[in-house]
Amino acid sequence: MKKVKFFFILLVAGLMIIPWFNLPDVHLAGHEAEISKPSFSLRAYANGNFQKQFATWWNRYFGSRGSMLTVKNDVYDMLNFGQFHSGYGGNILQGRYGVIYESQYILNKFSPYNADDVLKNATETVMLLAKLRDRLEAMGKFFLFVMAPSKADARCDALPWLWQFRARHSQVPPSMYSLWEKELARKNIIYVNALDLLKKKNILKDSFPDTGTHWSMLAAGLTLEEGVKRLNYAGANFQPIIIKGEKILNKDYAEERDIADLLNIKPKYHKGMSTWKYAVYQSISAELSINTFCFGDSFSQQIKKNIVQLGFSTLDTAAIIMNRIPTKEEWFQKLNKTDLLILTYTYTKLNSYRIKREVETLLNYTDDFILRNWHPYEKSGKGQWSKYHSSMEFFHNAKNDCTFSFMIKNKFRAKELCLFINKNKISQISLNTLSCPQKIIVTIPQHLLRVGLNRLEFFSNGAVSPKSISPDSADSRVLGVFCSDFKIDR
Repeated sequence: MKKVKFFFILLVAGLMIIPWFNLPDVHLAGHEAEISKPSFSLRAYANGNFQKQFATWWNRYFGSRGSMLTVKNDVYDMLNFGQFHSGYGGNILQGRYGVIYESQYILNKFSPYNADDVLKNATETVMLLAKLRDRLEAMGKFFLFVMAPSKADARCDALPWLWQFRARHSQVPPSMYSLWEKELARKNIIYVNALDLLKKKNILKDSFPDTGTHWSMLAAGLTLEEGVKRLNYAGANFQPIIIKGEKILNKDYAEERDIADLLNIKPKYHKGMSTWKYAVYQSISAELSINTFCFGDSFSQQIKKNIVQLGFSTLDTAAIIMNRIPTKEEWFQKLNKTDLLILTYTYTKLNSYRIKREVETLLNYTDDFILRNWHPYEKSGKGQWSKYHSSMEFFHNAKNDCTFSFMIKNKFRAKELCLFINKNKISQISLNTLSCPQKIIVTIPQHLLRVGLNRLEFFSNGAVSPKSISPDSADSRVLGVFCSDFKIDR
């Protein structure tokens, strides 16, 4: 026994000290560059280049590193039994045929859930989606909700045998899609259940790349085609999207290798497909393109890239924000130019409150306003000074009059405040005799309002800076009126 231990220790020590051997060279995915053994020359040795190159090569192959890595991964593959990979924060599962998964999709597929909780979440979220749809519709904008598939559902054929066994012999929770679809249909939300669509199209194998976590360009393209078809059926009158066929490329275009490139491990993952399918479209001329805004999780990326590729929107008119809430400024900027808003969330988000929170935020933005060219809020946070020319932007459907109110708490030296809506004068307020604080209420006639973004302007005649009146003052701001409590009753 002691001899065996001694031999084993000697073998490991030898491997760790000298690169005695190397199995056939393997290609490492990720961030490792190819390194070859440097050729010796007196010139390279004299200027130090040989030593540097040799040190780099030695570090790479020290202890038969590449071969040990090969053995490690092959042994791991045999013993893994469908557990999550330790090489990426324990978050990666290695499936059959070189297909890899993120843990959230697997766990979400097999973990039980409370149907009442999911239904409650779906009901509340869809109510908010309906409100957002109505706000957009009133402004002549359209809305599409996309439920993107989970890789664990679309590529369940490639799950490791342990999970295949579990799927066959234990109760797998029913899909949450049906619970959501009932609510979406009840509120007449235009939506696409992408998993169901891809099943009918018989392209589940090509719906997710083996080496990535996001759906394929072909799957997203087919989903987009179906979504626009449903929008047109509801009266959108967009240019139809027509997929003429498919093409195969060996270069990833939309993160088809995102997991494999991050793993930085041995080439088991290169056994997966190294070519990917894309939709071939009947092109749309730039004159017929529309402004599209894609929002949601990272699955929005493939939707947006298909939109640009086919010409449905141009690169300048196809906007995307994913995996974060846009700021109110971003929302105003993008929604103002948007003809179609597409919200895309993958299956895993249907069992969380993320969609609800994000749609609620978008609704609050839409019902809010933005002040432009005002001085920053005072430290008290209870109001801010206008400049000589300041403005406010808000969205409206222009179907009725609008009441606008605010408080004037200080007028400094301003003598008159004139209000304009979309370049049309609606009010002229004399400040000479105005006692502060004073609530101002102005009715904006319906015929002066625009469908969508409106601009309300404030002109403070007589606005000056305190420094221009008193040289000892350090305040050089031009002050119009100090306002607070802005409110728009639509």
